[in-house]
Amino acid sequence: MIKGNNLKTNYKKIFTLMNNHKLQGLIAAPFTPMLANGDLNLESIPAYYQLLKQNQVAGAFICGSTGEGVSLTFDERVAIMQAWAKATASDKEFKVITLVGGTNIRECCLLATKAEQIGLFGISFTSPFYFKPANVEQLAKCCEEIAAAAPKTAFYYYHIPVLTGGNFAMIDLLKAIDGKIPNFVGIKYTHEDFMDYLSCLNLPIANMICYGAEMKTCYQTSPWCQRSCGKHL
Repeated sequence: MIKGNNLKTNYKKIFTLMNNHKLQGLIAAPFTPMLANGDLNLESIPAYYQLLKQNQVAGAFICGSTGEGVSLTFDERVAIMQAWAKATASDKEFKVITLVGGTNIRECCLLATKAEQIGLFGISFTSPFYFKPANVEQLAKCCEEIAAAAPKTAFYYYHIPVLTGGNFAMIDLLKAIDGKIPNFVGIKYTHEDFMDYLSCLNLPIANMICYGAEMKTCYQTSPWCQRSCGKHL
């Protein structure tokens, strides 16, 4: 359990943010559409959005693992953000979150700022995966810096250690960032450490945890976890 003198105040701030950045339902992880030569096929994104809406999907997590975001250039990632923002501009209920994670923290910050300028609902960050953080405190500092680059945008940490190698307990990350990231609203939890997952669920901020792994039912068994992030559609 997180401990601290300001916890009640911090939780009140978090709950206020969560009311403004409420996420519920299925958040799809769309593929990044490309042409045969590898160029982006941005013209297909409006139809992709319509397909998701027809299937009662509540939002899209773009440029993530399925969307191959870390394999794209900076300009390509910005172009995808702009295309999704344009396609969903008239639908305020449809939430678009983009992954800004990578190995260059300054570039992650620039992507976060771009996402806020474009008007996306949220940003997400993964642990750097080449020169990895040595401990959870270093990871927390990375999160603080990137979240601060988009202070009015919901910030989610994307926990997927099978790809990043950043295998820190999320309960420890929550302790490390407590009260330090005003726009932190959740974790996309894509891992099989159910003890750590349940430890997070036992916190007063439990309903900010999104279960993101495929072929699992744990998110369905908890009344706290009412959203699933990262299904491939």
